[in-house]
Amino acid sequence: MKLSDYRGKVVALVVGAIAAAAGRKCEAAGNSKTAWRQSFAIIGMYCDDHPEDATSLAKQSGMTWPSFKDARDGPIATAWNVKAWPSISVLDAKG
Repeated sequence: MKLSDYRGKVVALVVGAIAAAAGRKCEAAGNSKTAWRQSFAIIGMYCDDHPEDATSLAKQSGMTWPSFKDARDGPIATAWNVKAWPSISVLDAKG
């Protein structure tokens, strides 16, 4: 998965399982608006030591957006300077 694949869309990078659940509400609100869904994307990043919790939450919440695993001190969390969990970073359509 590359962020550059989402160029042209506003992207919410949701870090942490609790924030990912909030992202689900955003996605559900956009289901009836096709243009909105074409210009916005949610990407999840789970940074905890228990990936089974993320899998369980995803199933319970019906999450459909792409998600991946990193560690709290992993390369992606470090590059994005993530200091608090959960957090959400919003990128404009130009990245």
